[in-house]
Amino acid sequence: MSAFKSIEDWKSALLTLHEGAFFELMRSVFGKIETPFNKQRLAEDLAAFLSRPDIQETIGAYIGEEEALLIAAVGLLDFPRPEDLDSFFDGDFSFSRLQDLILNMEERFIFYRFRDEGISRLALNPVLEKLLGPWVENYGILFPAGQPDAETVQEDLPLLAAPGVLAGFIAYIREDPHFFKTEGEFRKLVLERLSRIFPGFSVESLYMTVFLLGLLRRAGGDLYPDEKRLSAFALLEETDRKLYLAAAASLGKNLKADGSFEPEYLYRSRIRSLALFLDRFLSTLEEGRFYPLKTLKRKWFICEKEAEDRRELPGLDSILESLLAAGFLSSQESGFRFYRNRIEKHDERIAFDSPLSFVLYPGVSIADALKLASFCNIAESGPVSRFKLDRESALRGFNRGMEAEAMIELLGRLSGNRLDESLIWNLKDWERRSAEVSLYQGVVLRLSGERQYLVETGLLSSFVAKTLAPGIYLLREDLEGRAGIQTAAEALAKAGVDLVAAPEIQTAEQQDLPREIFPSLENRIQKTGEPSRGEAVHTVPLLQDGEKIKEKYRYSLEYKKFPEEQREELLKRIERKLIIDESQLSKAHFSPEKTEARGLDYAGKANILKQAIASGSLVEVTWPHPEFGISKTLGFPETLEKSGSDSVLVLKPHGRNGSGGEQGGETSGTARAESLRIPIAKISLLRRIKKSIYSD
Repeated sequence: MSAFKSIEDWKSALLTLHEGAFFELMRSVFGKIETPFNKQRLAEDLAAFLSRPDIQETIGAYIGEEEALLIAAVGLLDFPRPEDLDSFFDGDFSFSRLQDLILNMEERFIFYRFRDEGISRLALNPVLEKLLGPWVENYGILFPAGQPDAETVQEDLPLLAAPGVLAGFIAYIREDPHFFKTEGEFRKLVLERLSRIFPGFSVESLYMTVFLLGLLRRAGGDLYPDEKRLSAFALLEETDRKLYLAAAASLGKNLKADGSFEPEYLYRSRIRSLALFLDRFLSTLEEGRFYPLKTLKRKWFICEKEAEDRRELPGLDSILESLLAAGFLSSQESGFRFYRNRIEKHDERIAFDSPLSFVLYPGVSIADALKLASFCNIAESGPVSRFKLDRESALRGFNRGMEAEAMIELLGRLSGNRLDESLIWNLKDWERRSAEVSLYQGVVLRLSGERQYLVETGLLSSFVAKTLAPGIYLLREDLEGRAGIQTAAEALAKAGVDLVAAPEIQTAEQQDLPREIFPSLENRIQKTGEPSRGEAVHTVPLLQDGEKIKEKYRYSLEYKKFPEEQREELLKRIERKLIIDESQLSKAHFSPEKTEARGLDYAGKANILKQAIASGSLVEVTWPHPEFGISKTLGFPETLEKSGSDSVLVLKPHGRNGSGGEQGGETSGTARAESLRIPIAKISLLRRIKKSIYSD
């Protein structure tokens, strides 16, 4: 899309100005307008004047760094509303400074306004397209980036995307699924244990992230891994997986993390939409580059502006926190560094620190980490995690259909075959002993020949509904499902059987694994620049030439005879870069307008306030505040009330400012309902914010 509308559109915007504004603009260039006049002809004369090479050279020489930023932003944001610029430059310009710059650039014929379906928008003057084009393409200056200071990079943050974190959390759930009390709150013991195992993580946030992804199933107060979705999640490309994690983490921050939250499936489409949006946002960053916060805010604003439904998007602070946790960003003192993969890979995948415990490094795949979680317990998790084995954890693996040989093969492959013989012996022994007594869901009890006495002697006879074959027994109907298996296992334990196999049976639905469970996000993060455009940065002219031109006009003014008030006004116009041709000094025709008054100028302050009330203009008021020291506030003056020998300004704070203040600074916060009452005599500085010449 072109950053410029047609010259006819610009002329139309001029011709629809109110008479007073139109002729004030024309007189600023041509001096006194002789009658009879033709507005169309005047607009054409102005276009011809601005097309002159010497005039464009002067306009270009006046463009400094602030103006260059605004020109680039108006070009990039495609005819933005003034409030869009206010949001885009939030934290860089005060509201009053930004409004002053926009108005100044309208008076210098760089910007103009037009209405689109009743909305006022800013556009660049197409007569100056050849001049402004390089500044429009110079939008790289809006997004400063650089090389990071390696000493300030914080690499010790816990990473949500580290394979040991998800695997460790799933391993914990398999070991102890009893998460919630009856009323839905986390069990205190669970919170304490998980806080020790996952230092640096919020247990509630970690749970909500995994739960919103649908990787967990809940039954009462218990949690169970959803094996089907876990397997699908492990099949994702690493970047997709991290995007899904970051999206779920962001959406889960403001949700109540307890057993009463449901249903999580309502959030799955939102998670995918947000993951796609994050992919779009990250595609504007370059690998290894350092980005100050203001750059990320501006990039986020552009992506958010293009989003179909921005109401669904979390705030940027939440997003940055999640991107840090997912490993896309690392924090520095004054900004962030972008990585496609922040997790440093190790040649080693696991290393045993004892015969039955090992350290898991980031080099392991998520699929292998989840397999380890099938038969290991988590001891400590983070970028580097520690797992341990015992007979109970191994039994869980056997119950899921994993044989001892498969466990040994996996551990050997990941460790470079550095396995202690005692580990191999223990796994095989536990498998042998667990196979002696097995429970099958349905519920069927199988006893080996030497264990059949448990039924024959009556110890378990009350549980058996029917003997299916020697050693094969169908249990009562009330002992069905996982609860029935648990009851039977407890009875066997009381009978002296310390290892009971209870394999989990996968359904046909679990065995079939459609990739649509976690659809690919398709858009890959590439080395690119700003959204839809490159990152060209041209040299911005300094104000040296502009200062020389100003000095020339100041010198010329010294030799012209004007009343003092008019001379002062012309000097102000020179400083505001409104004089772009010598003829404007000799043809000067205007009514000086006072917009600022200080200290003891009581009459000046009163007159400015009366003008502002009549025109509905904003004012910027600076005054000593009893609580905050020197306070500066923007607002709309409502009225002047007499109070003894003084008058009191009743001021409605503007939406970007509150009624408080800070020492030496501008107030911030949202507007309060009540108005401020400020004695005029106490106002140390009053400025009327002039309205746009294109205002209604």
